Amino acid sequence: MPNPEIGQWVGWWQRAPCAAAVGGVGERLSRSGCGFHTTIEGHTDITFTEDVAERFLAYGWNVTTIADANDLDAVERALHSFLAEHERPTLVVVHSHIGYGSPVEDTAKAHGEPLGPQAVQETKRFFGIPEDIDFYVPDEVYDWFAQGRRPPGNK
Repeated sequence: MPNPEIGQWVGWWQRAPCAAAVGGVGERLSRSGCGFHTTIEGHTDITFTEDVAERFLAYGWNVTTIADANDLDAVERALHSFLAEHERPTLVVVHSHIGYGSPVEDTAKAHGEPLGPQAVQETKRFFGIPEDIDFYVPDEVYDWFAQGRRPPGNK
């Protein structure tokens, strides 16, 4: 799997067209595609109009698109598609919303401007989190750890 460091990422991007031709054995990956449409400067269509999924389909890759990152059934289907493919590399394109649930969702402001107290309350309200608690941990988290469970990947 390519190292996400930018210098090595460019090398991987250049190798992408060849991966399907060699069966994708060394290039099989589950890297999320860039499903973003907002940058710090504004909407991405001001500088980038390429259809990344179409590009990788043309390379011969297995491409799965998740239209809504919050649709866990779609995420599960994409995972099964990835695991079922043994001949071609797979690209999973995930469309998400920067600042999801906040008043600045899908805007350039979501890239780094502080929300401020009012926007934090609105965001908490959106997610059903108590607005009067600064740092909230749901009871289910405590229950999960009390049962001796660990997050996936932690041994």
